[in-house]
Amino acid sequence: MIRKDWLERLIEQLASVVRKAFGLAQQGDVEGALRLFEDLYRSLGVGRETLEKVDPATLLTMLGDRAEPVALILTAEADVLAAAGREADAKRLRTLAAQLARRP
Repeated sequence: MIRKDWLERLIEQLASVVRKAFGLAQQGDVEGALRLFEDLYRSLGVGRETLEKVDPATLLTMLGDRAEPVALILTAEADVLAAAGREADAKRLRTLAAQLARRP
């Protein structure tokens, strides 16, 4: 029950910040939106540098139960990047999100 409560609170918090990030992106502040995503990653104990440098299998091990929330954030960030015309970056994040969502 504690894990379910934690996950529900986490999803609510993530949704709130993601909405704010999309709002910033729609106002033309894509970099501000990306900073919010970075804050979300850090709140889950992983930084952007780690996400970019560590292979997906190692990330899965490092993140454990946090892999799914990180995958959701990566997908939302990819949507912001795609809307900003940064398709290559968006594709890279979507690929990583898919790899993190496939837990063994």
